[in-house]
Amino acid sequence: MSIWISPTGGSGTDWNDIGNAYDDNESSKAASSANIGWTYWVELTVPPLLCDKIRFKAYFGSPSVQAGVVEVYYEGAYHSVYTGDYLNRTWVEKDLIPGSPGQAKTVSKIRFMFLCGEFTVAELYEVDFNQVQSVIPNMMKHYRNMRVG
Repeated sequence: MSIWISPTGGSGTDWNDIGNAYDDNESSKAASSANIGWTYWVELTVPPLLCDKIRFKAYFGSPSVQAGVVEVYYEGAYHSVYTGDYLNRTWVEKDLIPGSPGQAKTVSKIRFMFLCGEFTVAELYEVDFNQVQSVIPNMMKHYRNMRVG
């Protein structure tokens, strides 16, 4: 079962309406008027949570927006989650650690940048983190419910 958690804050040079990328409204968007080449990063934050995958919904259309880069922050640094094309305005899910489904880390940030082949607007509609339930609270609950006989 997926428990999708939206970011709670964000920032980015030349990005407008960043809060729209995590307002749970799939028709609103954060946007960056981009020159030809890579946009600036847009960074979204979340209180630290155990996460095994992310999902995003963004504009994609060649030659306008040709690729995206997604990186997630954990263990004191950003780590690459995905670089490449994706489906236009469709939810795209990616494992936090590429090729390792179910591997979870405590994350606090995610960032995106987009490659534009012409003067255009890069658009990021929604972003979510999949929160993994820790096994420790479940073990403690089970331990408290045990009866000593």
